[in-house]
Amino acid sequence: MIKLNLLIGNPGGYLEGYVNCDPMAGTGDKTLLSDPSKLEYWEDGEVDEIRAFNLLSYFDAGRVEDIISVWAKKLAYDGFVTITDVDIVQAMKAFDRAEINFVELNHILYGEQDKPWRFRKVGLCMNEMAAALLANGLDIVEKRFESIFFQIKAVRKCK
Repeated sequence: MIKLNLLIGNPGGYLEGYVNCDPMAGTGDKTLLSDPSKLEYWEDGEVDEIRAFNLLSYFDAGRVEDIISVWAKKLAYDGFVTITDVDIVQAMKAFDRAEINFVELNHILYGEQDKPWRFRKVGLCMNEMAAALLANGLDIVEKRFESIFFQIKAVRKCK
């Protein structure tokens, strides 16, 4: 069983029992230096689970759907992907309700300017992510919000 945990410069996000993949991995990290947009070490249909936490918003907007397409192909039948990321709509609502201030909102929307790998390039929302997953033949099995984050889980069903 192949389970992948995709990260970008977040060593605190490692999960036991998963192959942790991070393009920013350094020497001695407990992770595989790998591009999470390509998953080049695995064949199509070989991966049982993909988890991506706070990852896709760091890629260019035009690449997100392509990345979802790659992940969908890598999944085995009945394999699933779980994506958790900042929902731009929920972040704006939190700001509107004064739950976060402008500095926090700016940090949430744009990331950390002094760390190029932590600079957000796209604002995501759960509905757009669900549409991308469905367009790639995956079935949505769970959608939920937790604070400003969305989590969506989709499965690759047999034809």
